[in-house]
Parts: sequence; structure tokens; C-alpha cells
Amino acid sequence: YSVFFEGCCRPAELANNAGLVFHVRTELFVNSDSNEDFPLSSFKFTVPTQVVLKREGPGACEQIYCRPNNCFIEYSLQGYHEQLKWHETISFRKGTANEMGKYKCMEKAVPADPASALIFVQSQCPVGTTVTSFTEPKMQLLDANAKLRNDGTGSAGVVRFDVSQEEGTYHTTMVAVMLLPNGVRLNQVLDSKVQVAVMVFNDQPISYVPGMRDTNSFIDGSTPVDIVSGSFDAAAPSYPVKATPIEVQCGRSLFFLNKIGALNLDGPNLGTGIDFAFRDPDFSRTAGSCSQFAGQTIDFIDAANSLPRGLKVSNTAMFSGGVSKIELSWKPVCEDRSQVGLFHFCFYAKDKSTTPGFVPSYSVPSPSPSTWTIPGDNAEKQYHPTCLYVKSLPPAANPPPVLATDRLIPKVCCGKQKPIPDANGNMLPFTPCPEAGWADSNGIKVGNEYVLGGGGNKYEVVVGAQAENNFFKTDVEFFYPDATSVRFFSVSAPKYGCGASNFDVCSSNPNVQDTVARKLTVTIEASMPQNKIRICYQAFQTSPAGVDENAWTLLYRSTPTSKSCITCMILNIINAPVWPMEQRVDNSAPIFVGAGSTYVLPLTARNLGSGTTSIFILADPGAPDGSRLLEMQQTESVFVRNFEYTPTVAQAGLSSRVCFTASTVQEGAADPVDSDVLCYEFYVYVEQIRWVASPCPFDGGSSSRCRAQGVKVATVGCNTQTLLQAQGGAIEYYDVKLRLQQYPHCSNCFEYSTTKPVDTEIGVSQCTATNTVECCGNGICDGAETGWGCPQDCPAEDGSLVFVGDSTNEATFEFTPLRHQQGREVLVCVEAYADLGLAVINQRRQGELAPSLCIVFAVESCRYCVPAGATLKSIARHYMLNIDWLRLYNTNPDVTNPDMLLPQKAIQVGPLYKVAAGDTLLSVAATMKTTVKMLMENNPQIPEDGMMKVGLKVCVLLCSHA
Repeated sequence: YSVFFEGCCRPAELANNAGLVFHVRTELFVNSDSNEDFPLSSFKFTVPTQVVLKREGPGACEQIYCRPNNCFIEYSLQGYHEQLKWHETISFRKGTANEMGKYKCMEKAVPADPASALIFVQSQCPVGTTVTSFTEPKMQLLDANAKLRNDGTGSAGVVRFDVSQEEGTYHTTMVAVMLLPNGVRLNQVLDSKVQVAVMVFNDQPISYVPGMRDTNSFIDGSTPVDIVSGSFDAAAPSYPVKATPIEVQCGRSLFFLNKIGALNLDGPNLGTGIDFAFRDPDFSRTAGSCSQFAGQTIDFIDAANSLPRGLKVSNTAMFSGGVSKIELSWKPVCEDRSQVGLFHFCFYAKDKSTTPGFVPSYSVPSPSPSTWTIPGDNAEKQYHPTCLYVKSLPPAANPPPVLATDRLIPKVCCGKQKPIPDANGNMLPFTPCPEAGWADSNGIKVGNEYVLGGGGNKYEVVVGAQAENNFFKTDVEFFYPDATSVRFFSVSAPKYGCGASNFDVCSSNPNVQDTVARKLTVTIEASMPQNKIRICYQAFQTSPAGVDENAWTLLYRSTPTSKSCITCMILNIINAPVWPMEQRVDNSAPIFVGAGSTYVLPLTARNLGSGTTSIFILADPGAPDGSRLLEMQQTESVFVRNFEYTPTVAQAGLSSRVCFTASTVQEGAADPVDSDVLCYEFYVYVEQIRWVASPCPFDGGSSSRCRAQGVKVATVGCNTQTLLQAQGGAIEYYDVKLRLQQYPHCSNCFEYSTTKPVDTEIGVSQCTATNTVECCGNGICDGAETGWGCPQDCPAEDGSLVFVGDSTNEATFEFTPLRHQQGREVLVCVEAYADLGLAVINQRRQGELAPSLCIVFAVESCRYCVPAGATLKSIARHYMLNIDWLRLYNTNPDVTNPDMLLPQKAIQVGPLYKVAAGDTLLSVAATMKTTVKMLMENNPQIPEDGMMKVGLKVCVLLCSHA
């Protein structure tokens, strides 16, 4: 804030001015690019210091037309706020007596007594003022509630000044009011003079702006812009109002108006100057009663407000037809904040005549159209705009120059900061891009370039740079971070206007600054101290003379110039063949190969010398079965040989290391020279299956994290359904399929069980001569067997595995336990397999990773599931329980209606009896009033020999012996 106190510090003995009236005036500017919750600058008035209004007129022979109590001329309070948002919050009011300066005349009745009353003291007043000086003249605002508009229309700030008052000069005070969201009003005060003058036979000059010229006819940028008059259509204004100002890019002198001229910085523009014209309506006076002051012209055109630094205004030039013009030219300085932003340029004109007794008149401020208040007015007598908006744009983003070379060198980004010397003057090491293959953040790697060793050979590379604009001068520089001597390097002078591809035939253009190229030459000597040289280069810009880089950086938080990333390469001085880093397959990680598929590895060697190069496999460590080298291929100095590897299923899970060498016999030499050894690791891929199940079929599991094995407590007749998917790796080496497994086995299905040790194994095994109990093939459906796992012993299951669409690795699994499975733990596994067999599927089980998803169904005893539409009586028949339905009713107290049962509800059909020492089937049957047959039918877990283990829980149907 800049704060100005007016009328303070009187009298001297009242140091704190207690009780005095004084006025605070402020100007506000905030240098910020944040949001617009608060205005970043003050409202600015652009009204001339004195406004002259015609008392008699407007025609040279016409008297002013006055209605009763309504004899006025309109003029506008010119002004603006730089921000569109706040401009449209501005309204105007007339100033109070204190705002007109009355406070300067006020003093304490008793100066030593701060509590005494304020009185008017003539001696304190400015010279020439009296009490009546602070009485406003007869004037009013056309619409005191109107607010300014960005499209230049509206009635805000239009003053109707009564010109029937006595001739003379009047002091006016007007206030621009900005209302903030928090209710605070910011007031900007304008003190100005209005002169009511008698100007018989003299009309006031008006701004004269003919239509815009056709921009297509412009030949060069030296043509001035003719500002447009005409329609004030808010939707498509043709005049440069606040919402659509004339624009000029700081640092350039070209004006453009996007709304009209469709100009852009890279296309046609509206020229380097703006014409602003006024015309005197009295220029064509002819002889007659009104010819006293014939032949009037414009004397001068001047700015009504202060103009920004650097804006040049030409002298007033007179043309035919009573028109005079000035030309505005401007090249705003970007680093000067006072020359960047929105500006309101307002002008006024004074006329003249050589006739004695002539009283000159001045144009009336009018940034928007308004008319004289006389009948039959026409367009010739309109007030035309006397202001225009010009926006000086801040510098556009300056992207870094783009590098290009005449070779295929990877554009790796090695940072932007060159190595700098330390406190002792020693150059600090340049750590980025230390070697070939080093990758930047985008994965682009430092490349290799090659030159043949030996004295007299040369390596040349042309590096070009292209900047977005021609304002800054662009150049290229080279540096060599690891070189012990620079005598091997020479860099040409820059060629401007030349690219990397046409450097040798191109001539430098001194008028171009944005395109440049330089050539680096490295001369190879017989005894070079290094056989690998790191060469780095960078494009940069320099500011033209007169640009204050410190001020620019402070204002825009960035430097005016930009520079490209540093790009580095490795120049290899070679005699033996080499493996080009940019052409070879990455050997830092194993190469995965699917069994039964063929992997082709291209091996590329470069030989810059004479002779023919061959590529071989080293005998140690050799090569795996199924691999071979194909025929050599040559393109100039590049030799290529493909290595093929087709592993078999027997090699699944095996790793093989294969090493290669390139060998050349130079012309005239007896012995070959060999390259470095290049080795690769090949791994025959084994698929690791991850299972996804929804819902998770295990007790305690969830779909978001479901294990591949677990226990599910099941009930006879209750359905279990889940959607299964076997997911392999990111690359599909094999076509994974699903099937229900025969002879399933699970070693960790009870990992999360609370009823058995975690290492309990469960499975279905085939019967052998020594194993005939609970095995598949003994004719008894026992143990963990199901109709899927052991179809020889068990009946078909009530379940299915149905694939989803054409998928082979996603299916819906359903299973409903049958009566013969109650009291048993049966195992069902859905396994993943490939056409090549199970050898390509990892058989290890761990969490979600496993070759199969296995479910142990722990089928409850003495509990059956209710089918749809069943009653207790039908359940007794359905399951052949041989008991009265009333006994079921009494056994299930939560059943409220025996004839209306909920489907899939589990009901208890009898108690569980725990076998004690000495119990037999006969004794248990006698005690529970049932039969041995009923015990065997309802407890399939009891062996065929009837021998029950102590602690075994058996289902008993009480009183079912009848």
C-alpha cells in the first residue's frame, strides 16, 4: 500500500491529531498471481484535469435545448480497474464536503483542548476557497446504482452536468466505490474541474475513428492500426473495450486485437502503431450568418491521463476533412511491472482557428457512446469514445531450446547444471550420465558413438538448437567432463538459421537468433590417454542488451532465458569389435522363455576396421539344448547374428547362462581381435498361479484376499457357489486352463483351522497292495473321496465347474453335499494346467499362490438343508429319516411353522452322541431306541466293520427303531 495523509499534523502541539478530521488516500498494488479474493490494485481514474462543457450550442448557430429543470450535457468519468472481476463491481457517487477538502479548513475552537468543537477557520483553507467552495455544482449521476461493464456499455459513471449554471469553472469531487465480499468499500476519490464555457459558433472536437482496414492487405508490420468505431454489441464488440482490448506482447512492438483482427504471434499482425484521431465538426464552415470562425482545425491531441513508461506518442498530424491524428508506438519492457498489465489510454483534443476572437473548445470525455440532448440528433453529433484499452501481456512461457544432431544420438537428460569449480578453482565432478546405458528419469539411456583408433582419424558431429522465439539469442556449447586434455576437440563458430542436417552447405544469417548449429570435431591420435570419452552439450539463450535479468527474475520468479537439458554420449575409440549398447538387448536381468516357444536374441557387433567379423558362443559355459546360432548378416560395419532358443517341457524351471564373443581378423593381421564377452541368463518360465475367488469359499476368508486352500463347514443339501479365476504372470507364456482334480491332495488346508493341527494333510490316494483303507479303488466311498476325486468308489456329485464365456481359466464352481457325505471331511480341488502338462505350472502352495484351489468340506452330521417348498413332514420323507415329523419339530425350536420353512435353512434331525469306551453299535442303538442299520445309514464315517473310535460323534435318530 502507498498511503497519503492529507490535512494532518495541525496543530503541532497535538502530536496525535486527536479529534481532528483528516483524509486518508491510498493507492494499492499487490504483486501476486494468486486467486482474486482481494483486488490486486486500485481503481484508476483517467479523466482530464479539466472538462470543458459548451453552455451555448451544440451547433455554431444553435442554442442549447433545455427542458424545464433539465438543461445538461453528459460526460463520462473515465477510469478502470485492471482486473475484470473487480472492474464490474465499481459504482460511483458524488463526494462529500469533507472529500471535497472541507476538512482542511476545520480546526479546534480551542486548539489546546482536544474536546472542543470543530469550527471553520478561513486561514487554514487553501488559497481562494470559501465555505461555498465545498458545495457541489448542479449535477447528478445518470444512474447512481449502475456498475461498470467490461464490454464498455452501460450508464455507470455518466455525469449529467447542468450547463444552465453561470459560466465559470466548478470544482467537482467524484468517488469510485468498490464493494468487497466482506462488505468493506474501497473509495477512490477524483478531484477535477468542470468549465462551463460560452462557445458561440464553435462545436467541440469529437474522436474520429474510421473502420478497420483489411488485415489481409497489410504488407509488413509497420502499418498503424486504425481503431474501430461502430457497433457496441456486447456479444461481439468491434471496439477495443476492456473485455477485448488491443494487446501487445511485452518485449515486442506489434499490436494485435484477437476479437477483430484474428491476429496471433506467429501470423498476421495489426502493425507497430496505433492511430487515434479527432475531427472538428466546424472544419467545413461556409460563408453565411455562422461563418465567423470558418475553417477550424484540431490544434493538438494529448493524453488525458498519465501514460506508462516507454509509450511513445507522435506529434499531432493534420489531414484533410478536419481530421488530426496521433500515432502510439510501444515496446513494453517485460521486467518493468509498471509496463505490464491492462491500461486505459484516454485522449482529448483542442481546436483552433486563425480568426481573431476565436475561443477554443475541447473534446468531452466519453469512453462510450452518448448523444446531445437535442431533438433530431444524428450520428454525426454523437460523442465518440475518447479512450481505448491496451493490454501489455507478460512474457509467455519460454520453453527450452530443442536439440537436434546429424546422428542418432539418444536425447538423454543429464540435468541442466554444468560442472562448476570449487573454492580452490578445481572443477567439481559431473555425476549425471557417467557411462553408456545410464538412464534418465524417462528411461532414455546414454548412447555410444564410435570412431576407429589410430592417428589421423576424426569424429564429427553437428549439434543444432531451435528456440521457440527470436527474442533471445540461442547457442550451443560442448564440454568434456572426464577429459584430461582438450587439445583433441575443436568447435566451429555458430551458424544461425542453419540446422544439424544442412550445416556444411548453409550460410549463417545474422538476422536469425532462434536457430543455430555448431560442429564438434574430435581428432584421434595414436596414443590417446582414454579409449572412452564422455562428450556433453547443451543449448542456452542469452538476453539482449537492456534486459535487467535480476528484475525479471524477481518479478516472474524465473529467468528470462532458458536452456535445454544437457545431453551426453560416450565416444568409443575402438580397434576390436564392440557390442553397441543402444542396439543390444538388456542383459542385466534374466530373459524368460516359455517352454515350447522360440525366443530370438539379435546379437549386433560393430567393426570400424577392416576384415570380417564373426559372432560365436563360448564353450564355457556352453549353451542349453534347443538353442542355435543362425547365419551372419552384414550391413556396412554392422554384423548381426540371431541366437534362437526353444526349450522343452523338461527344461521348465531351469536357468542357463550363455556367453558370446565377436572376433575379427583385420586385413594383414595374423591373429584375431576379440570383443568383450557378452553374457545372457535364460530362464525357462514356470507359471505361478494366483487364485481369485468371489465369494471366498472358505470360512473366515474374503474376496479381496482369499487363500488358495481352506476349510468350509457344509451341510447336506446346502449349496456352495463361487467364481474362480486362475491368474498367471503379466506375460502369458502358456494357455492356462481349469479342471476338477482327480486324486487331490492338500498339505496346508488346515493352516487356519482351529480343530486340527496346521500341518494336517488331507488327500485322495490310490489303493495299493499295502494300502486298502480309505483309498480310491477299494469300492468304498470313504476318507476324503468324492465322485470327482475318486469316481471308482463314489457316486456322482451334485455340483459342476462351468466356464465363463470362452474363457478357459475362469469358471463358476458349485457343490451341494449329499447325505452319504455327512460327518465326513471331503476334499475338492480345482487345478490349473496347460496343454504342455503340469511341469510348466509351479506346484508349490503358499497363500494365494498354488497350482490348485482346494476346499475341505467339513459336512455336518445330523443337519440337513431345507429344499424349496419343503415342510418338516416332507423332509422326513425326503431324507428317509424314519422318524415322526413332530420329533423334528421338537428338535428345532426356532421353526415357528412346520409347513413353511425357509429354503436353504439347516435343521437338526437328531442329537450327536459321543462314543465312550466299551460302546458298540448294538449298545448305542439299544440306548437311543434306534437300530444298527439306522446308525450306519446316518453315519457314513463309521467303518464297515462297525468299530467306532472313542470320541467319535455319531448322529442318532431317537426312537427310530420302529
